[in-house]
Amino acid sequence: MGQENNEYIVEGYLFLTEQEAKLAKKELDAINYMRKMNNMNNPKVMFQVYEKMISRKLFVTPIGMDYLKGLQKQLRAKYNKDDIPPIPVLDSDSNPDVSAINVRKSMLEFEDVGNYFRRKIKVLIVINIMLIAALICMIILAATTNSAHILNYEKTLINRYEQWEQELEQREEELNNSHK
Repeated sequence: MGQENNEYIVEGYLFLTEQEAKLAKKELDAINYMRKMNNMNNPKVMFQVYEKMISRKLFVTPIGMDYLKGLQKQLRAKYNKDDIPPIPVLDSDSNPDVSAINVRKSMLEFEDVGNYFRRKIKVLIVINIMLIAALICMIILAATTNSAHILNYEKTLINRYEQWEQELEQREEELNNSHK
């Protein structure tokens, strides 16, 4: 975003206010994110993304409108013209406050989607690490403990029964010896 004599330029478009230029820059960032995150070679994905952007009125600057128009041209080559929703043109002069607020909310929501999933992935990684650590601890405990567990229960039970059998034989001999 360049500033020359109170003029703001974004992607070759001249904006008169810093606010409009920032909005255009956000739209450009959103477009780049969309290109990176979606398989726009797949016509179904392209159509779904296009419909979502149209329904949410995500783009209002010339940069966003150009992107939508490019998608619309690509979709018209693959779909019936009547199936492709038209691009709405928002009249910011009739109600500038409402349209600006709605666009900003949409842009913030759009940015939050990426951050939301990044946070979720981080949480899932931490949970997985904790589960792996718990599993390792349980394996170590199972290997080092003397009590019966699933890994050594048969051996432990056999040893116990052999010990009981020896004790019973000793008592039996003692009883036999004491009665004689």
